[in-house]
Amino acid sequence: MADRAHLKHDTFTPGTDIPIVPPSQAFARKPDVVLLLAWNFRDEILAQICGEHGWAGEVIVPLPGEPTVLAFA
Repeated sequence: MADRAHLKHDTFTPGTDIPIVPPSQAFARKPDVVLLLAWNFRDEILAQICGEHGWAGEVIVPLPGEPTVLAFA
């Protein structure tokens, strides 16, 4: 899981062993697909991951309502 909040880095999501890392570390792994759960910040997050990290691939936005799949090249 990636998050820009410095206080969350090197911790884990509640009740799991999933580490929280900075976006730069997450995108260094070159994922094919991103699951975006913070749908209310969708436009801001998409601008960051495409602009700052030069990422291209699919983004799945499961909420609200019907899931949406966005493709970026």
